[in-house]
Amino acid sequence: METRSSPARPELVSFAREMLAVGPKVLETAPKAELFEYAQRLGFDRWLRRNKRRERSFESEEAMFDDSAPAHTAESEPVLDPITREPIEGEPFVFTRPGGSCALFGVAPLVSYIVSSGKFEDPLSRCVFSDADLARLDDAARRQGLNLPSVVEARSRPHDYEERRSREDHLMGLERCIGEGVARMLDLLDEAASTPLDDIQTELLVSCFPQTGDFVGQMVALDASAAAMALSSFVAVVHGPAGRPNANPNGLRDVFEAFLGALQGQLRRVADAADDESAAYPAGPTLDVFSATQEAFSHLVLPDEPHMGAGAGGGGVAGGGDGVHHHHQSHASGTGFNT
Repeated sequence: METRSSPARPELVSFAREMLAVGPKVLETAPKAELFEYAQRLGFDRWLRRNKRRERSFESEEAMFDDSAPAHTAESEPVLDPITREPIEGEPFVFTRPGGSCALFGVAPLVSYIVSSGKFEDPLSRCVFSDADLARLDDAARRQGLNLPSVVEARSRPHDYEERRSREDHLMGLERCIGEGVARMLDLLDEAASTPLDDIQTELLVSCFPQTGDFVGQMVALDASAAAMALSSFVAVVHGPAGRPNANPNGLRDVFEAFLGALQGQLRRVADAADDESAAYPAGPTLDVFSATQEAFSHLVLPDEPHMGAGAGGGGVAGGGDGVHHHHQSHASGTGFNT
């Protein structure tokens, strides 16, 4: 019996299936008192409130795209396409989901979304379009006189989309590898106070800059526009917020920004050299990582060595001063980046 303190059995069963991962056959025979005891112990009230909020959210979304709502008229608010968020032009395409709710789409935006992404599904609910749905969409495009590719034919060429997805996965992987290099640069900013500058320079020269530059070069060869956008984002990450930029010990942040900025500049020059920006970029490395590294290290600020006092240790002063001079020269001659 359901009372104020004892919820209905279906609610208790749903709660137990979610929280206890118990099979339905076990729950069918479980006493309600035992289910209620588990519910009280595991936070049933909080679970129930969360589900009610979720149901209200679903109801509001279904009401937004429900075709049982009053028909659209010129005097009423225009129906917005959920993809472009602009008023739907012409007769909308109505998609009925398995649960019974309906969604309205503009024909042209929906066709463009499907053909460009290779995802033959409702972009809101991810419910898969049937062959009949796609045929209706093609018919709607023809009735409206839209010169658009056929979504039915697009579904019959899965190999095209497999290559595209493989390319997108490759780009995503390269961007993550570049991101790891940038993350290491940020770590070096934090470790600068406790790490000798020589060690930081060595790591940048031996691993961080060459690896990051190589990944950027691979990304440029695959999709130069994606590489340009990634570099812009990473430069902003290295710099930090405008009102509170990242620390800049010994000019290291400037070094990192200059390195990524030099790669950006090379990429822009490659784009300018092409006949147009849509032209395919040549395969193979198109970036000079070494020159970018040289340009970056020109921003490095070497710490000044303390000078010894004068007097009885006059010879030591000369030797100490000469030693400091040679120490600075060792950085310049060892890397070729400081003059």
